[in-house]
Amino acid sequence: MSDNASAGSAGAAGSGGQAPRRILVPTDFSPASEKALDYALRLAQKLSADLCLCHCAPQPDYEVAGLVSPGMRTAAAAFIEKAMEMAIAARIELADLAARKLDFGVPIMTEMLEGRAADAIVRLARQWGADLIVIGSRSRPGIRHVLLGSVAEKVVRAAACPVLVVHPDDRQSEGQPEGQPEGQPGGQPDSQGRPPGDQAGQ
Repeated sequence: MSDNASAGSAGAAGSGGQAPRRILVPTDFSPASEKALDYALRLAQKLSADLCLCHCAPQPDYEVAGLVSPGMRTAAAAFIEKAMEMAIAARIELADLAARKLDFGVPIMTEMLEGRAADAIVRLARQWGADLIVIGSRSRPGIRHVLLGSVAEKVVRAAACPVLVVHPDDRQSEGQPEGQPEGQPGGQPDSQGRPPGDQAGQ
């Protein structure tokens, strides 16, 4: 988990230190984002929380064809058509992904977003009243700070609610949540202020 996310998500609590009641999960349909969704579903199951699954797809700008030079209009029209096809395919894939997760027993809302992914995710979190965002990252533990500039890092920086980042190699996300955010194995510091890693080495 990003350092910023860790500071804002202690105990997997939502805003104000309360257990999350509305969990927002962005997806790009990658294995990493599906792993984050499974973690969020187990958490929602345990807390009886609502869950919203969202995806940001390219949106066609129908005015483009009229703004470019005549020689470029065919290419612009083709681009718009391709964007429309991608948006339709993404909407179908989003619905299929939600349907595949029905066995968790958690109702899943779905939402298609427009615009820059990070901005759209943060905006939806605010509008829906999410008190936790669970998002997947493709970065590996050894290069987690290379995450800077990615969608996940931008969401961590801009979101008003806690953000829990699930990394591909995080083992904890494969099991039942115990109320502890991803990337913080071992729980809270001990009475002497030592982090969980130091406690394990005693």
